[in-house]
Amino acid sequence: MKMSSMKEKLVLIICKLSDGQPLSRGESRLWNRHRDQFNPVFREKFDKDLYQEVRAAQDRAGEAWLRFKEQRLDQRTSWPQGAVITLPGNNAGKQVSHEKLLMLLKPAAAVAAIIAACWWYWPAPQQQALPIVENKKEAAPMVQPEWIKASLTLNDKSTINLDCRQNSIVAHEGAATVKAGNTGIAYLPDEDSTKPVCQHELKIPRAGQYQVQLSDGSSVILNAESVLRYPTRFTGSAREVELLHGEAYFTVAKNSKPFIIRSNKIAIRVTGTQFNCSAYENDDNITTTLVEGKVTIIKNDFPYDLAPGQQARYDKKHRNVEIEKVNLEDAVAWKNGYFSFNNTALPGIAKTIERWYNVKVIVHAGVQEKTYTNKRIQKNTRLEKLLDAITGSLNISYKSENGTVHLYE
Repeated sequence: MKMSSMKEKLVLIICKLSDGQPLSRGESRLWNRHRDQFNPVFREKFDKDLYQEVRAAQDRAGEAWLRFKEQRLDQRTSWPQGAVITLPGNNAGKQVSHEKLLMLLKPAAAVAAIIAACWWYWPAPQQQALPIVENKKEAAPMVQPEWIKASLTLNDKSTINLDCRQNSIVAHEGAATVKAGNTGIAYLPDEDSTKPVCQHELKIPRAGQYQVQLSDGSSVILNAESVLRYPTRFTGSAREVELLHGEAYFTVAKNSKPFIIRSNKIAIRVTGTQFNCSAYENDDNITTTLVEGKVTIIKNDFPYDLAPGQQARYDKKHRNVEIEKVNLEDAVAWKNGYFSFNNTALPGIAKTIERWYNVKVIVHAGVQEKTYTNKRIQKNTRLEKLLDAITGSLNISYKSENGTVHLYE
């Protein structure tokens, strides 16, 4: 869709909102999808003084309209035809019909609605509502080009930096050809099975996300600050990879050979399935969440079977495994372009912020026990906006300086 056409449609939507007309389903989807993408445009057009005037006008018009609605409009059905209303304030004693009053207020209501609609384009500096998709059928945010980054370590320890701009063969080693695309790399096995198999290591930096298609057709989406080690071609009786650190979403191709993921001191055994595994070094637990198929967690030769919708949590300190039912959308929100905080303590949120925004977060004493809930926050949300929402909701403060964020009372 061309920008000019999109703007025209958005202007029509704003006019509908100003007249109090309902939006169609398509218009609602368009408004929810694009209202945040024009922030830079509005920032360039609006200077600071005008911004303050718009905010003040919005507050005055909105409050006045709400007061009038509460006091009069909710009683309009009981007003007889030709009823007379006495105005308050500076116009005390002046009487007008309720029909005339509504006509007089309609332009003010329209102005307030337009200002409120424009306000969606310009986030307030504090305690902002984050872009949350409440309609589960709404399309997920597109993967941003700047997210696509990784480094591939070959068998000889040489490293290739990867990003979204590559679309070519980047390596030919270990009985496989490695081809890079817009969102990841794919391993194309050679027909000559006599060539030696090599071990490759894919590392995702902070603020990154990357995908790899293994030689058997299985795909792995890796989250920020993750490391996956795997062979260039699977041989033997099993297909084995190692999640050294981080988080990954596996879609395992069906095969007679079992697929085994090793992480820390546990093994995850599957055949053909989809699941998420989170094994960050600085987390207390290793979690495995099954989306579909069947997964077996093996710890000290003892198997734990998962059903779809269940999560196995391995406690590193106490070395025990617990299984519970979880919300799948929350568990895999990261790969769909969202953060999902569900009664999450601030230290846990701080780790997510550090990995995605590449900053250091210090949670000071007095706020470490506070928890925050906000689901499906788009990962392209600016850090300042996210911090404003968290601290505003919890009634705490933050300070950001030299790449370090402090959260405190």
